[in-house]
Amino acid sequence: KGIQIGMLTTLKAGEETERCRFYQVPAAGLNVVDQQIKFTAGSHHFIVFSTPYKEIPTKTIRGQDMDTSGVFDCGTNGPTGDWDTIAFVAVSQNANGDSLFDKLPDGTALKIPGGTILLVNTHYVNASRDPLETTAAINLITIPDADVKQEAGLLFFYNRFIRVPGKSEGIARMRCPVRSDITVLTATSHMHKRGVGYQAAAVDPKTGAADQLFQTRAWADVEVARFNAPKAVKAGQLIDY
Repeated sequence: KGIQIGMLTTLKAGEETERCRFYQVPAAGLNVVDQQIKFTAGSHHFIVFSTPYKEIPTKTIRGQDMDTSGVFDCGTNGPTGDWDTIAFVAVSQNANGDSLFDKLPDGTALKIPGGTILLVNTHYVNASRDPLETTAAINLITIPDADVKQEAGLLFFYNRFIRVPGKSEGIARMRCPVRSDITVLTATSHMHKRGVGYQAAAVDPKTGAADQLFQTRAWADVEVARFNAPKAVKAGQLIDY
């Protein structure tokens, strides 16, 4: 069921790369209520971005010609360094498909307009002496327009200012304001191998009261926190991570 987007690719021995694929959403658009994601060993993440393109591009934002008719190397600067992106549509760091989008409330869906160009991305490392064949895929389960009562979305906060002096420890912290009332259903983190701890909370800047959203020590195969009682985050609160 649903719409499947897959990526089949082979990595040479000792190769590390980010692979991409563009996909154009059908004209009727998609109302996504569930995402099933799976990828073979060797990948740290699977991401689907929405983009502003009206048709599949063949030049990077730096003007470099690129064959984007199938799966391709994202570019020397990665997917967001070589292509225009708007937002995350899907993300998973768990090879077994632990997605942020599943079991949404009835009538709640992520709306993707018809014709949208999506950019699918994986980051693979082949540390072996032999070629590595990889598979990554996402299945998008949808509902009709008439059944959509409220919209879901994915917020991704990114701290690029991280510095750890040699032979020591470091802590990076950022606070991002929430512009309107939202209801948080799931949460997860993203770190690389040298990350040893992560925590995130919704903070009231007036009182300092903090409602924990996520905490982990894992950087790979990160689980998703699902809140039995959805967390209400009000406009003006801060996501502190």
